[in-house]
Amino acid sequence: GGSTRIAKPMLLQNLFQEIRADWSWDQGFLDLTYAEAETQFGSFSGSGDLQWALDQAVVAQVFGHDLDLVGLGSWLAQAGVSVPELETVEGRGLFQATVTGSLTEPRVSGKLLVTDPVWHGEKLDLLTANFAYSKAILSIEKAEALQGIARVAVTGQINVSQPSPRFYLKTAVQDVDMARINRIFDLKLPLSGVLNANFNLDGVWPQLALRGPVSLEDGMVLDLPLEEVRGQLSLAKNRIEFNQVTAEIAGAQVRTNGVWEDNELAAVLQIDDVDFAILNKFIPPANQPRLAGKGSFSGLLSGTWTDLVLEGTIDAAGLAYQ
Repeated sequence: GGSTRIAKPMLLQNLFQEIRADWSWDQGFLDLTYAEAETQFGSFSGSGDLQWALDQAVVAQVFGHDLDLVGLGSWLAQAGVSVPELETVEGRGLFQATVTGSLTEPRVSGKLLVTDPVWHGEKLDLLTANFAYSKAILSIEKAEALQGIARVAVTGQINVSQPSPRFYLKTAVQDVDMARINRIFDLKLPLSGVLNANFNLDGVWPQLALRGPVSLEDGMVLDLPLEEVRGQLSLAKNRIEFNQVTAEIAGAQVRTNGVWEDNELAAVLQIDDVDFAILNKFIPPANQPRLAGKGSFSGLLSGTWTDLVLEGTIDAAGLAYQ
């Protein structure tokens, strides 16, 4: 036994800058009393046992201290374990893990805690994750991002056996400001309000598909007051499909199905109890007459957000032209 110091060891894609360890060896059994290692993105410490002479069985505790997540994500990508979204998270974290199994087939379970994280440029209060890893499957038992009352929780699995990971995740979104969603994903949708949703996320990175029920409350759509929207949403690449959507907008009852693709909207609308004065927003100012009255409308809304076209049939009571 003894103490060992190794400077710049050629291990794990040159991960370590220095390793120091206190250890003992007895008939093929390595007892690692304490070890610590410095890397370019933080430090690790731990202890454990290794039965080298038999099946290389390992039992160890590992701790990560003040880890730079950007650096960690970059190193994982260089090592062939690409988790692209990790590379978008800034901050410094603490890491705790238990390692069992063997050197050739290790099993890892642990926790990650990140304080004051930044994701896609958006500041958060806290990021936590409980995870397990075995045979190239990263299981996310529970990961949470918190900002005020807003919460995003993720569970599921990521298969990292291939260069492009395969995702099987469930995501719960609670009380998230739609403005934040627009900024993170660069959607530029004319929507504001509080978003709640439960999504299934699956596919091979970066070709992921997202689908599930959503609701949006207490906001605006196309500068019209929005009380509540509920429906089913599917998102893949640059295509957003929405179905069975019901909404209360400016006092009107709205039902719609449609698609947003290549920055253009195509939606079938049924609007009841509508004040037709709101339709004047879709009539160019130079075109007269202007509408007033109440009734119902069925038709199609299409085009870009800045050049929408409304076509359909009006069933009106007290319709007037101004």
